Amino acid sequence: MRLAMVLAMVVVAAGCGGGGGGDDVEADAAVDAGAGGDAGGGADAGGGGDGSVMMADAASPDAAPDPCRLSYRGAGGAPVRTLGPVMAACPDLAAATEWQRPDGTRVPYPSWTVTERARLDELYQALLDDRALPLTCPDPTTQRATGVPATRASALYFSATQGFDLYAAQVAGALQVELGGLVPWSLHDLAPSERRWLLASDSLLSIVVPSQATEVPAYAAPGVGFQSPARRSNAPSYLCDPRDGRRVALGPGNLAGRSLLGASAAETLRNLTWWVASNVYHGAGATDAVLPAYGYSLRERLRPWPGSATGSGVNAVFGCQSAAHILSDLGRSVNLPLLLVGTMDLDRRSGHYLNRTHAGLAYDFGHATPLYLQHVDDLYALQDRAWVAPAGAGLFGTRATEQAALVAAKWQTRAQLEASGFTVAPDLGPVLPGVGVGVNGRGIYETYADYGAYLGAWRDGRSDAVALGFSSYAMGYWAEAQYQLCGAHLLREYCGPSDFATRLDVVFYGGALAADRPIVRTAADYAARSQACLAPVGGCAGLAGYEASWRTTVFGSAAGN
Repeated sequence: MRLAMVLAMVVVAAGCGGGGGGDDVEADAAVDAGAGGDAGGGADAGGGGDGSVMMADAASPDAAPDPCRLSYRGAGGAPVRTLGPVMAACPDLAAATEWQRPDGTRVPYPSWTVTERARLDELYQALLDDRALPLTCPDPTTQRATGVPATRASALYFSATQGFDLYAAQVAGALQVELGGLVPWSLHDLAPSERRWLLASDSLLSIVVPSQATEVPAYAAPGVGFQSPARRSNAPSYLCDPRDGRRVALGPGNLAGRSLLGASAAETLRNLTWWVASNVYHGAGATDAVLPAYGYSLRERLRPWPGSATGSGVNAVFGCQSAAHILSDLGRSVNLPLLLVGTMDLDRRSGHYLNRTHAGLAYDFGHATPLYLQHVDDLYALQDRAWVAPAGAGLFGTRATEQAALVAAKWQTRAQLEASGFTVAPDLGPVLPGVGVGVNGRGIYETYADYGAYLGAWRDGRSDAVALGFSSYAMGYWAEAQYQLCGAHLLREYCGPSDFATRLDVVFYGGALAADRPIVRTAADYAARSQACLAPVGGCAGLAGYEASWRTTVFGSAAGN
């Protein structure tokens, strides 16, 4: 799955002009689908008569039939109803479908018991028939850590039986998408690590290791049951019915029924990224009475938060951790692997790792040039995303151009991040409790075998006291995104009553103009950029009205899920 095409969507920073046509997501499929395409589809994928996207047949008429692909259909072309023959014909899928039992033993599908295989088939058949899944979803009111209130982010716990059911349901969902050709790319196009993220159990469940912690219920004791992974512990959540995310990603439950599925994986990433930017807002936790009824299953997490400012926003209850899980889980629902990664504000080792780590995502992480979203709050919580006027004649011309600018500014390559002062870990390996960045603290976190994948940290590099504990490199990175995207915060500062240059350098960006910035811009640079950004809306005089119309249009279209 080659995703370099995303970088071709960069909007030249100086070209912040108006004009252009409409703002439909679908109208710009060529922006990132035509420049190379993914190995699994893109321009070669055809549309089915029922509106689904049928899988392209890459083989020539004279080529020998692919036994794996042939196994996808039964007599008369009907979908197969048992998965054993598919797994036998597709060894890459069988190897990635690995169940980690409570004792830590890893068992690929060929070594599953007859009972385990039959249970997977049963769940898969329920999805094929669009029936309710024959399993019990977790109850967050009874399956949280013992004695820990909902307002403290913590794990959920599962028995061995429930854990297998939750895992097998997601495998059944992924195989339904693959075998039914519901997306224009294939699990076979993914790197092994990406297939594992979608098909192996350790991205969904974590074994419980012996520790001194007292919060673990007996039914999930070490070697007996499971807990939600440490990567979810700062935003406790789970997946049960794989159709929950698919309803949003494929259209019926979002944005006036518009599908977020693109002609390629890269375009789908762009659409999902924009969905988060347009639908999600940063929460501040929740009460014990509210959270168990809202914030755990994906279906709950995609519903409008009661009492939200717009009446339609999705609440990232625990900030970037919650938003990262929502975006990753939506990707999972259409077989788009987005790896959850941890990132640190500073490259220091004080405090407990999970208490001082933001959530990010990695895309195309099994290939040579992955893209990283180092902090998911960058998409929706910080006011530096681009603006487009209701008629599509705003700061970036069209909605599609705006989406492309947002993706290019926020999904970065390793080289781009490191040039900005972020040190990327060499292998995205797991953080181990008590080792390296995982040192300090004990408590409930030490029940985990690991804390999930680690992306890296911002170098310190502060040149003044105003940075207040944040890396000045990170502040400079944010300032550059403001520059590229005509960010709201930058434009408000420019139009504000205070001295722009002083506030820009000392207060707003916390020393962003200091000489240790990889990209050094002067106050005059930011002023000129602000003027160009504001010109299509009548300068500072039109800023307040433009912002109000933008919010009404974008958030007003965020239909409840």
